[in-house]
Amino acid sequence: MNTRTITGTIVRPSGAAWSAATLTFKLRARFVVAADVVLPERVMATTDEDGAFSVALAVPDTGTASYEFTAPAGGSAVFYLESGAPIELAVLLAARGVSVSPDAVAVEAGL
Repeated sequence: MNTRTITGTIVRPSGAAWSAATLTFKLRARFVVAADVVLPERVMATTDEDGAFSVALAVPDTGTASYEFTAPAGGSAVFYLESGAPIELAVLLAARGVSVSPDAVAVEAGL
């Protein structure tokens, strides 16, 4: 199964690193890779003491997978992920119109 790594840094509204924050990435629809069906599931990631995280998410051979990201404060956003090199969460969310800084996902009022 193919995966793509998502990385980033989560900060509190004050700008301080959000350590031990739980992030949820939910695959929204199944897809098929070779003879395997990848079913919707939740993948959890926890930030380190600097608020940084890294998580590998399943992706199809061609096309995109739809994921819903849920922040520690409860806000969520949907993004589409195709195979490729590691990518920052801020880049994925910015592509969906969510306002974020280039090097950190500011979790204010949920997102």
